[in-house]
Amino acid sequence: MTDPAPAPETGTIARQHERLFETVRSIEEMLPIVAQRNEAKALQHALRSLLDYLSDQLHQHFAAEEQDDYFPRIAAREPRLARKVAELVRDHVELRALAAGLAEQGRKAHRSSDWAQISLQFWQLRERLAWHEREENEVAFQVHNVDLGAASDG
Repeated sequence: MTDPAPAPETGTIARQHERLFETVRSIEEMLPIVAQRNEAKALQHALRSLLDYLSDQLHQHFAAEEQDDYFPRIAAREPRLARKVAELVRDHVELRALAAGLAEQGRKAHRSSDWAQISLQFWQLRERLAWHEREENEVAFQVHNVDLGAASDG
């Protein structure tokens, strides 16, 4: 029996994860300052840009994962993972909405209290993203673990 498709290339996805979490770390550093000091107008502008950028990055990254050469290929190659892949794709919808909502709130924020609320919601998004990435990594590990087993059998 032949494999339906080779294992997807994860290097690009891993690099996208690294860039996403670089953006997340930048937001983490700036949010407390903006939430405590309303006079930090330049930082507010930069933070608004980062929230927009994060939303765009997530949209592009999730679209790449949902393309034929990644999640669909995993599901075709390892049908036992199809349910988990579908769950991750559904999670993409929620994460996109959360990130877009934060970006929208950032565009409207003016007071420290606005930024404090955004900060709370950002930490919720950040935790969800961390969980999501762990789940994706587990799926990728399972696929590549099968590849290693097949290679050692051959």
